[in-house]
Amino acid sequence: MKRIIVILMFVAAAAGLSAQDFPGVPGPGQLGPAGPNGMMRANGFHGFGNDTYYRDELKAVKTELGDKPIGELTLNELKPYQDRLIVAEKKDGYVRESAGMSFMMPGSGQFKNGDVAGGLGFMAAHLVVAGGTIVGAYLMLPKNLHFDRLNYINTSFSDIDSRWNSHSLGNYLPSIGMLFVGGAVGMGVRAISAGSAAKEAKNSVDSGKVSFDPEVSPGFLGMRFRY
Repeated sequence: MKRIIVILMFVAAAAGLSAQDFPGVPGPGQLGPAGPNGMMRANGFHGFGNDTYYRDELKAVKTELGDKPIGELTLNELKPYQDRLIVAEKKDGYVRESAGMSFMMPGSGQFKNGDVAGGLGFMAAHLVVAGGTIVGAYLMLPKNLHFDRLNYINTSFSDIDSRWNSHSLGNYLPSIGMLFVGGAVGMGVRAISAGSAAKEAKNSVDSGKVSFDPEVSPGFLGMRFRY
């Protein structure tokens, strides 16, 4: 049982340190719930970006419309406002996507925005932390469980199980602690990389390096869109 617990800890750590999916990060073409005014909002990584472009554009539209009721506007009059809000949402979606990519795999959001050096740096940091965590946790296991002391290929399962169960849980605590510490450091690398990618994405949008068109798919008043 102890062997199974420790092995599961190793597997969980490895999976977490190289996660390829994260709740809230969209796949291609995914859409989130409806946002203000019924516009469909792009699903994404909301820890960074905070829909700044959409909020600012919506505020500007409300200011321009003043007290004029929406119902008094024609579809042609509404279209420019609709297009502006769609483009603003696409900008926010681009920022969220860049951040989400770097959270899943540090450095990928930097690559997306043309920062090769930054991407390589964050990716290298992620690999070093992940590899160091696994190696460190292995080295902190009891010595007679190391590969040079136990032939896992030619030794029977019952003998391996007996060797692992010969140790108390306390003997495994240093290894388990290393997994937790490494996981925390890895999360820090992910968060820093995601924040950096979000800033770079905003710079790309603000500088005009990336641009967006209001490509609206069929639906009333652009209830669906893609970017």
